[in-house]
Amino acid sequence: MKLIPHHQLLLILGSLYLIWWLFLAINPHDRADWALENVLVLLFVVLLVSTYRRFPLSRISYTLIFLFMCLHSVGAYYTCLLYTSDAADDRPRV
Repeated sequence: MKLIPHHQLLLILGSLYLIWWLFLAINPHDRADWALENVLVLLFVVLLVSTYRRFPLSRISYTLIFLFMCLHSVGAYYTCLLYTSDAADDRPRV
């Protein structure tokens, strides 16, 4: 099994994240909160890009960072506080 070259994997993950980010940027619940949370993502991406040659991470690390950033984008879209799971609604009220 041949592995995808490191730089090609990063281009694929970056492209997929950009598509996901653009999809979630269309109509977030709270635009100000969404923008604030995405400033942090932008700073993190700048840090990763600037340290890529000096401190390269493994493929699994970049993939897990990609998955975390996708979930973080969903949280920013729904502003985290407004999203509740069904399990939380089944608790007995005190």
